[in-house]
Amino acid sequence: MCYDRLQHGLELACAKACPTDSIQFGPIHELRERAQARVQQLHERGEARAYLYGADRAFLGGLHAFYLLVDKPEAYGLPSNPRLPTRNLRFSALWSTLGAVALGLFGLFSLRTRRDAVGPDETSGGTSGEGTQHV
Repeated sequence: MCYDRLQHGLELACAKACPTDSIQFGPIHELRERAQARVQQLHERGEARAYLYGADRAFLGGLHAFYLLVDKPEAYGLPSNPRLPTRNLRFSALWSTLGAVALGLFGLFSLRTRRDAVGPDETSGGTSGEGTQHV
């Protein structure tokens, strides 16, 4: 939503409007350093529960947005053990393939039973000669 602001070197609107300066924007390495310094500052003031959620590169390969929390992630509506959607890709593809095969087999059996129920005379378009007139 702030593409035009970024093109002109301006700060993001949400970061500019944040009254507590909680939302910050900049190079990711600088943001990580600032966030680590803030966690250290909170620890020195006695808030031992403070930690960064999502700043570790082992956390989903490193997020480009992270949070300073003092409680479990669930308290903030964040997943405690997030997973990348692509890790479910093989499992989802397997179920999709099985569903397609089942649907195809159902269609084949439905057409076969319909043909058997209708009979050969009706499915061939009346070529048996009965009831047709040739000129």
